[in-house]
Amino acid sequence: LNTIDSEQWFAGIETLLDFILRLIPVEEDTEIKLSVEQRGAYNKDDTALNKICQGAIFHLSRVFPEKAGKIKLSGNIIAKDNHKWNGYVDTAANVWGGKKPELLKYSGWQGTCFLGREANSLRGWLDMFARETSLPPDEWSNLVTVAGESDSASLVKSLSDNIGNEAYANPALWQKYCDFVLQHLNSKAIDMRKLSLQVQWLSKWCPDENKLPPKLKLYWLTIKLAEANHRGEHNNFSRLQEEFEQLSLKLFEEDAPLTCNAALHLAVSYTNSFEFDKAKLVLTPWLTRPPEVPGLKYYGQILSSFGQLEAFTGNNAKAEEYLKTAINKFKQLSDRRDTAAETSQSTAYLITAMMDNTQTNENELLEILTSYLGNSIEEVIHELSGSIEASRKYHHHILLRYLCRTNTAPELIRLYRNTMPTWKISEGHPWELIEFYRGIICENKDERLEHFDRAYNIAITGGLTMQVIATVFLGAIYYYKRDDAIRKQLSEKTEEIIAKLDSMGNDRIAALRRQIESPVEPLELIKVLPFNFR
Repeated sequence: LNTIDSEQWFAGIETLLDFILRLIPVEEDTEIKLSVEQRGAYNKDDTALNKICQGAIFHLSRVFPEKAGKIKLSGNIIAKDNHKWNGYVDTAANVWGGKKPELLKYSGWQGTCFLGREANSLRGWLDMFARETSLPPDEWSNLVTVAGESDSASLVKSLSDNIGNEAYANPALWQKYCDFVLQHLNSKAIDMRKLSLQVQWLSKWCPDENKLPPKLKLYWLTIKLAEANHRGEHNNFSRLQEEFEQLSLKLFEEDAPLTCNAALHLAVSYTNSFEFDKAKLVLTPWLTRPPEVPGLKYYGQILSSFGQLEAFTGNNAKAEEYLKTAINKFKQLSDRRDTAAETSQSTAYLITAMMDNTQTNENELLEILTSYLGNSIEEVIHELSGSIEASRKYHHHILLRYLCRTNTAPELIRLYRNTMPTWKISEGHPWELIEFYRGIICENKDERLEHFDRAYNIAITGGLTMQVIATVFLGAIYYYKRDDAIRKQLSEKTEEIIAKLDSMGNDRIAALRRQIESPVEPLELIKVLPFNFR
């Protein structure tokens, strides 16, 4: 077991002992003797070691009382040369903590014999599973994350698969974890690595989709669509479209909020493919229904979505009306957490629409922006410029988008630029936009191109919507670096995108093609991307 430093030596022994007692088969009265090689101040401290043994038996008795009653456990500390297996122990320690990482790789021990910081959590997971208690969703998420990064032979992976088999046989358990993932998606503080592993696990252990009850089937289709939307994938949803619509129609009277939620995610899928009219068509029936039909929260989301759709098509004043109405609806919610989350998201859309509106009242914009960010622009610059906190990444993007407006005070831009030594970067949307705007405020051309390159590299790994964003970043790079190789790459990427996504519209297609022949500056080019795609 990996222990970080000498102060954790006894704690490491205790954790190791807990695993041994849980995993060792015991059918009858059994005596277990623990021999530990001496270490520094713990030279002959058998008393302390035996206290650990007593504690381990006590903890075992809380979960497996019958097994604990059959074990007699004792420990002693031995000299370094006092046991024939000490050579094996030294070899194992050198493999784990030595200077040749390839040894650990070849050993196959990592995650099987050697456990890291997940050891204490794993002990709790094993106990819950052994007691036939389903893991709480947050613990399940942690397990799935660790298991997704583990070797196929690891104890963590095996436990994850066992729980998966239970979920496959018990759709109610599987749905409980679906609920948690949907909450993760709706939070917007999304950890893409965790989200990907969560959805992979749910997909692997999904009960037969054809045998799922209609409500759970629609719920699962909605989760898959929501996850694809966040990655900017232009899902070929047409093959599921008919089933999606049939399920929604069938379940409307039974569960209107569920079908409204499905419609909201379907609308996002259409916006990802620039099909804004189709998105409006999906949502329009909900706009004419009383708020109590979908419920106040989803009704507010419908209003917010219409605000976004108006902003997508350049009707920013109308967008502001919808978004302000949505925010007022969210403020009526009884759950303060829902109010905070929904208000924050719609306020971000409102600020973005206001920044694009040439008739915006600048004082009102600044007031709403500082309220959204939680402090003055100056204070927030110091807080966010070096932060990679998932819950603040959208605030960071909005801040930079504001700083890059032509009428922003130059001293604020300088203030952010001066924090450059603290800048960090993370993965997933909207980090590609954060890097792009960082490039805009850099004075040095090479530094600017470095950030544009990073923005491109983040976006190019995403779905089709992200590919469009990456193409714009490539055009921004070409504006500063008129290189034949980049020109060729930009031309090829542009035509590839157009072939896959002609629904972008003639104006956007023409603007992308013009960048190859007559490049415009990056802040002008990025207007090709509608609303919060930029």
